Amino acid sequence: TRPRRFGKTLGMSMLANFFDIRKNSKEIFEGLEICDHQTLCSEWMNQYPVIFLSLKDIDGLTFEDAYGQLVAQIADLYKEYTYLLECAEIDEDDKKIFLDLKAGKADKVQITRSLGTLMKMLQIYYQTGDFVAG
Repeated sequence: TRPRRFGKTLGMSMLANFFDIRKNSKEIFEGLEICDHQTLCSEWMNQYPVIFLSLKDIDGLTFEDAYGQLVAQIADLYKEYTYLLECAEIDEDDKKIFLDLKAGKADKVQITRSLGTLMKMLQIYYQTGDFVAG
């Protein structure tokens, strides 16, 4: 970990924008040294499903308060991936869990497994064994 205002989230955002398959980041990185490495960019830039989750806003004086904020953060995260529900290859039970997480109504086990569930659904949707988590 690093102190506040040290650029942790900025670094994560940069990596997420570089890898995220849902984006076209050529303009963002244009003129930077990384674009001089065309083979690297063609193999890696915007080629992978990415989950971007920052815990910087989760705070609370009690565990219950912090946990409630975590549930809300995960619900917001899941809202970004509602397109996964349209995929016929994703199991219907996983879609139900997805909807519970998105609505903030998931139980503790589902919350604990929420990133794994989302990763599994993304792998099925994009038919890839590779994954980048940030």
